[in-house]
Parts: sequence; structure tokens; C-alpha cells
Amino acid sequence: MFKMDEKTSDDGDIKGIIFMRPDGMFEGRIYRKPTSGRELSADFDLFVLTGTLAQARLILHEELGCNGDHCTYCRSP
Repeated sequence: MFKMDEKTSDDGDIKGIIFMRPDGMFEGRIYRKPTSGRELSADFDLFVLTGTLAQARLILHEELGCNGDHCTYCRSP
């Protein structure tokens, strides 16, 4: 798999990573900081599988708390 995109929420509590799989699908993962306040967990909380990079970015950026006004991927047409 190839890493295509990686973003972290403004407060650093959530990280989203998008990979391109060998079959051409895009896999997104959300990692959240544990409630104990330690580093981000190695286990992901959300798994997304889409056919396009744009769909994966939209889902992950919304999950990161992007407000849309400042994000080129979440902005409405």
C-alpha cells in the first residue's frame, strides 16, 4: 500500500491516513488519542474503503473536524 495523504486534527487528538491499495481502492484510517492522554493508538478507530481518493479525503476530513471553509476537500461546490 502507498500512503497518499495524512492529516491531523487541530488539537492533535485525531490523525487520518489514506492509503492506495494494490487493487486500486483507497483505504482511510482514523487514529484517536486514548483517553489516558498518551500518544495516538496504533489501532485505528474508523476504517473507510472507497473507490476514489476524493471520497476517502472527504470522509476523513469530516471526521477530523474540518469546518469546510478552510479545507479544499470538504468545501461544497
